[in-house]
Amino acid sequence: MKKYLSIILAVVMVLGFSASAFAIHASIPAETTAVVTPKDIQISLGGEIRIRGWWQDNITNAAGTANAVTGFPYSGSSQARYDQRVRLSIDVKAGPNLSGKIHLETGSVGAADGNSSDTTVWGALPSAEGGRKQATLDTVLEAWIAYTGSGLFGVPAGIKVGHMPIIVGAGQFFDHRRFGDDAILFIVEPTKELELNLLTAKLREGLSADNTDDRDLYSLLGVYKLDKNNTIGANYSYINESDIEMSLQNIGLFARGKMMGLGYSATADFQFGDLTPTIKARGWAASLGVNYKLDPVTLRASFAYGSGDKTSSGSKDEMFRTFLSNVINYTVVYEYRVNSAAGGLGTGLANTTYYNLGVDYSPMKDLNLMLDVFLLRASKSLQLIGSTFGRDKDIGTEIDLKATYRIAKNLTYFINSGILFAGDFYKAAPTGPTSDTKNAIVFHHGLTLRF
Repeated sequence: MKKYLSIILAVVMVLGFSASAFAIHASIPAETTAVVTPKDIQISLGGEIRIRGWWQDNITNAAGTANAVTGFPYSGSSQARYDQRVRLSIDVKAGPNLSGKIHLETGSVGAADGNSSDTTVWGALPSAEGGRKQATLDTVLEAWIAYTGSGLFGVPAGIKVGHMPIIVGAGQFFDHRRFGDDAILFIVEPTKELELNLLTAKLREGLSADNTDDRDLYSLLGVYKLDKNNTIGANYSYINESDIEMSLQNIGLFARGKMMGLGYSATADFQFGDLTPTIKARGWAASLGVNYKLDPVTLRASFAYGSGDKTSSGSKDEMFRTFLSNVINYTVVYEYRVNSAAGGLGTGLANTTYYNLGVDYSPMKDLNLMLDVFLLRASKSLQLIGSTFGRDKDIGTEIDLKATYRIAKNLTYFINSGILFAGDFYKAAPTGPTSDTKNAIVFHHGLTLRF
């Protein structure tokens, strides 16, 4: 009995002291050691603790009567809060070709809006007196199995099944890396330079007994590496929802790389198919970015365009439709904290034109600074938010400052801040709640510990 008890205690102690010793990556780094190694199985623990502070001003609800976490750039009282996210990850390597991952994170407690659905807002407890537990670690961020080999097709191939982060192409049309989707992914590498991906994902399950009320994604992606610095790719995606007869299709092209010291990226997406039985999808988007490094400074410039709809009715909808996680795709204030020209948060290039100049500066190894200036325009002024806003294309000018400082090997302090000098796009109609826009300000900073 003592022999078995000592073995159990030894295992418990190994698990207890190893959580902070192993980094988490897609594949186990060579320098890590497995927590438990029964036979040929390797298990690596990792995780993250992120604590953020928010302060913002002049972001109100649509009525212009009260401050809101997200909304419109109108005069309102400032708002401040702290939130916290906890993640715990287990990477499993069960053999040379077999791997899996379980990635958990906190659920939502006191979240002020959908943008905080993975965080616990400080002080937002069931009891006004405090002294209660925070959010439980019960949200599955990732849970998948991957197997690779070369026996089936005679070339390297694999399958990945489960809940996983997904991005299609350059992510201009579809990017769900934040929370992921339930999916099946097939991977084939016919040559060393060429990779083919075939994906099917369940974006929404209606009644499990009814296969006509689901929303499904089917995507085929090819990526070809021209040389060590340059890559091109193409993808085709089909999103189907039978009960509303939606069959949205998207063809995407992208290229990225570096030539003679000049970095570049280019994308183009074209949409067709049906949004409803009577409305055809005809949106499109394109972007071009360049950068040049003059150590310790990197200069950047980019242009991005997403089409908008000419009218609010008709047989064609020409707005570029996006399926994106609500993260900072381009700007800190516009699109991430303020309703965009497409009428929501995290809409990317939908009905938006971006002109951007930026500079990166690294005065020392552990410090990186980024300054960006954006000129923002609505691609079509008739794409209204409700029926009150959007009569002018001038969204405004935004200046963003981002900074990261590595305090220690696994500890980083970051700042994401911005000010949107709101233009006449947000000016309400004469019958609206207000006709005056204000400059919306966001200051967002925090500490991240990764282990």
